[in-house]
Amino acid sequence: MNSISYLSDSTFVSKVYDISIGPEGIYLSDYVRGQVIALDGETYDVRRTYGVPGEGPGEIQGLSAFYLSSDSIYAINQARKEVVIFHKNSSIPKRWFSIDRSISSSEFDLSFFVEDEVVFASAPKNGAPLVSVKVSDGLLLKKFGKEFKYGHPTQNLIRNGRHLFGFENKIISVSDNMPVLEIYSNQGELLVSDDISDNCDVNERLEFIKDQNDIAPNSYYNMFRDVYYDDQKLYLLTISGRDKPRVNKILVYQVDDNGFTYDRTLQLPGIWYTALACHNDSQLVIFENGTESLHDFNF
Repeated sequence: MNSISYLSDSTFVSKVYDISIGPEGIYLSDYVRGQVIALDGETYDVRRTYGVPGEGPGEIQGLSAFYLSSDSIYAINQARKEVVIFHKNSSIPKRWFSIDRSISSSEFDLSFFVEDEVVFASAPKNGAPLVSVKVSDGLLLKKFGKEFKYGHPTQNLIRNGRHLFGFENKIISVSDNMPVLEIYSNQGELLVSDDISDNCDVNERLEFIKDQNDIAPNSYYNMFRDVYYDDQKLYLLTISGRDKPRVNKILVYQVDDNGFTYDRTLQLPGIWYTALACHNDSQLVIFENGTESLHDFNF
């Protein structure tokens, strides 16, 4: 295992909410810095930073989620509800666009992806949990997805967020607070819906969430702190424990057209992790919140 707690430019990262692994190395978002930071995959030196913190056009305030394509980086600017696009070889934004105002009340802080100049994201406060948006102008193309119904209208709004990933011209959808894994067509048709509450760690967390919701109907508790998809494997960074919650287990599921099959559980040495990325089912890059350290495991 290799670990770093500060960067080669003598700066620190503190709120890492998203990580991705590309051919060039490791990419991570820092919410406070408003930047995506590219690290060398061998030395972990900073190769480039993308984004300038601020409130002006093309500047970023509150960067949580980003998507890495073959040649570009798509970063969500939470404050202005914009998608800022960078070419991998340039720190200067090549362009940006505002997200359609009809869905801009959502947070857009979960995993999203871009395919054929269309952004697929979760926008649960707008009548359907999932949306597709045109990259050219940010206009809404479609709302779709099965909405979870709860006993309180506030929960219907806040508990329908999903992590989204592209999968063989389809969409993998993972609820952040329910034990439901789904596959949709790119046209929005629900193809597969699997309940994974038979997993003991998932079931323990589900029972805790139900108990808290009975006490406080407006409460909101995550089941998965982060999710990552790579090469037909889904990695769920799971919150476990009741009295002393911890985030140090990764549930791994195999993905195919028929659905999701449990593979194994990875036990991490620390207590609380916030973001992860995996590559070829052999490399794990993960950020530990308590020590504010980035770890690179081989498994």
